[in-house]
Amino acid sequence: MSKLISLCMIVKNEDDVLDRCLNSVKDIMDEIIIVDTGSTDSTKDIAYRYTDKVFDYEWVDDFAAARNQSIQHATGKWIFVMDADEYMEAHDAKLLRDFLSKETPSEDRVYSVSILSFLGQERSYSVNEGLVIRAFPNHCHLQYARPIHEQIVSTKKLELKSINMPCRVFHSGYTQETISNKNKHERNLSIFNKMKNQSRLSAYDNLMLGNQQVMMGNYEEGLEYLQLALSKKRELGTAYKQVLFTMMNVYMNTNNLIEAWNFMDEHLVDYEKNYPDILALRGIIYYHLGFTQDAKKTLLTCVENAELLAAQNKPISISSPDLGVRLPLKYLALICEQEKELSSSVYFLTKYLRVFNDGDALTRMVRILALKDNAKQISGFLDHLLSHMKDELRAPLLCKISISLGLRDLADHYYQQLSATEVLSLADRLRYALLMNQEEDFKQIWFTGLPSEQEDPASLNHLALAALVWNKPEWIQWSNNTKEETSYMQAIEGLLLGNSSGMIKNEGYLFTLLGGLYTTNYLDMFDKILDQVESPAVINSLANMLYTIHHDDAALQCYSYLDANNALEYSSCCNLASHHTNLKNTGQALRYLELAIKQDPSQKQLFIQFCLLSNDPAEKRIKKEQLIRLDSNYKNLPPFIAL
Repeated sequence: MSKLISLCMIVKNEDDVLDRCLNSVKDIMDEIIIVDTGSTDSTKDIAYRYTDKVFDYEWVDDFAAARNQSIQHATGKWIFVMDADEYMEAHDAKLLRDFLSKETPSEDRVYSVSILSFLGQERSYSVNEGLVIRAFPNHCHLQYARPIHEQIVSTKKLELKSINMPCRVFHSGYTQETISNKNKHERNLSIFNKMKNQSRLSAYDNLMLGNQQVMMGNYEEGLEYLQLALSKKRELGTAYKQVLFTMMNVYMNTNNLIEAWNFMDEHLVDYEKNYPDILALRGIIYYHLGFTQDAKKTLLTCVENAELLAAQNKPISISSPDLGVRLPLKYLALICEQEKELSSSVYFLTKYLRVFNDGDALTRMVRILALKDNAKQISGFLDHLLSHMKDELRAPLLCKISISLGLRDLADHYYQQLSATEVLSLADRLRYALLMNQEEDFKQIWFTGLPSEQEDPASLNHLALAALVWNKPEWIQWSNNTKEETSYMQAIEGLLLGNSSGMIKNEGYLFTLLGGLYTTNYLDMFDKILDQVESPAVINSLANMLYTIHHDDAALQCYSYLDANNALEYSSCCNLASHHTNLKNTGQALRYLELAIKQDPSQKQLFIQFCLLSNDPAEKRIKKEQLIRLDSNYKNLPPFIAL
């Protein structure tokens, strides 16, 4: 049988990720070709586990040359290209093979996949998505060109048409940890500098160099290169759209919302009419400027348009196939939650989670559901919603979320479904024992943990809580931790021995303790310690936590105490303004917005919110004048003019 797909890769020192990559696609590839450009770790050993086609190649600062070396060895009908720091989910891999098996090779046709790149730091990743050419027919006069950000070109100089494939590839190579470990920025800039010294940079080179600077956080330099690229629109061809979208992202990521608005008006109005992903950007700008209802209306239109276009098999984006749906749904859920329209928030989260895997969104949904529904109702709904997930993945995920939210019955439901409790971290197992009030189990779990797990701040915090709620001062001695953590444990020990001064005087310790007690349902001890608290900072933080998790009655009690003592902080004022806006108590909402503005006048969205609420022309004029003095760019902003 002839080979359908040849996987072609170039690698160097990728032993931390290569196995994940190859394992994710081994079942759909007919051959795997690895070109190694100088690994000094175990990369080649890992490669040989999957293929005998591993070749050495001397690196010459040219990605295209290395790529072309890899495809020379391919014998399959189709070539598929991946990087070692990428992987596919099983259903995407199957979609890829099914799609290519039905295609007919053509010399002028190449194929794109959606690449989801994780950006930022561990535990706080953002995701960027874009279409990249990754598949093309073998023996059709196609090869790579350009030393960096290499592109497929026709040696016959044919104009290539790109077809979008219905699958995604996940990319972890631009997390800060990976970039730091592998010096990717320095390597890429070195290649760009060689190109600059050898010849004039093309418009596409300026685009790629701008992207590189943006990823490094050098936004001003990045914008300079992007603007150079933008000035050569004809030379850019289809990459022109990428310049527009990248510049919009820079303006929004640097909170230059007025510049983003004006840039859209100048360059993206025509796209905005036809593509939900571009319209979504308008909705997000509305939201961050403070025009919440305009944002809501715009984002609803995005979702409706995207669904209509998808039903007609028409393209829904110029940048990201999912952006026109994912971000609108996520923001709509957030807006509805802030407006306390919780059933609507669950509706949008449900639509979102049917398509996208997002632990934070799932946590928010479970938290909202738990306000009214019991464990049986919630688990039935979640199991149906996540029926596409394997049981061995769904149960641990929902168990972790339930434990983190302090939902005892739901946590126990999913805990009983675990194939082995070791799929949970030590910190999760300890918190579960706390939730279930299992003192002996907690003790046993602690001593099964590795020293590195016991040193985790979350594990230590649970140990401190356990020592306190079960009155076990001797347990404090189990910890082996840093100076800061030792001080916290000593403060807990002081509480147990009747000396509360060390805890009460430290606002950070006190909030950590009270938050832990509240979310593990030890409310009697929570109330006992709270009665001793006089720190406005701690009570503000606690009230805001309670408001965020929709325990509004408890939050409002704290806010009332703070308000009576003129001790409301900025975030508390904002939450109270939101609360009274939702209740249509306009006078009270305006009062708290005024207090928030006094505490932080740099928050421009507050002036907008004030003007939208106020019916007093004189009040509105004063606030508009204050905002223009703060930022004169607002005076030409259309929605501001219309206020």
